[in-house]
Amino acid sequence: MTTQRKIKASEITEWFWNPGDSNAIDCIHPDTGRSLVNGYTLAEIQQRYPNAIVTGIEPILDAENAKFKHGAKRSDQETWDYMLNVLPPENWIREQGVESFKMSERTSGTITTIMCRIGENYFTLSDDFYMPHNAIVQSCLEELMALNREG
Repeated sequence: MTTQRKIKASEITEWFWNPGDSNAIDCIHPDTGRSLVNGYTLAEIQQRYPNAIVTGIEPILDAENAKFKHGAKRSDQETWDYMLNVLPPENWIREQGVESFKMSERTSGTITTIMCRIGENYFTLSDDFYMPHNAIVQSCLEELMALNREG
């Protein structure tokens, strides 16, 4: 195997990835087109991972984040109070009896825990930190309507 020059992380633009997995197999050295760790070609990688492809980082990050996302689920005031006080809240919005805030600590990438209160109804969801307040509220309203239909 040929010695590869050391590269900066910013030079890495392609990865070997098995679609559906939330982790990359390896990054690709920009000079050789081979895996950085072992120097494998795509064909050699495909012997172990038949569906492996070459991709940019975005699909891999999307797959990783998808593992942690979940829609609105009913919660309670005790959880709301705890989450509000355990860390400083981010993007705390209060308007017309509805409020939401996001945890300042991320679960993975841009995914974080989001809390929402609609009147006396409390919800938690796990989604992108940049999810707008109106989308949070809409998700919680849909869950509230589903709960009301069920019971």
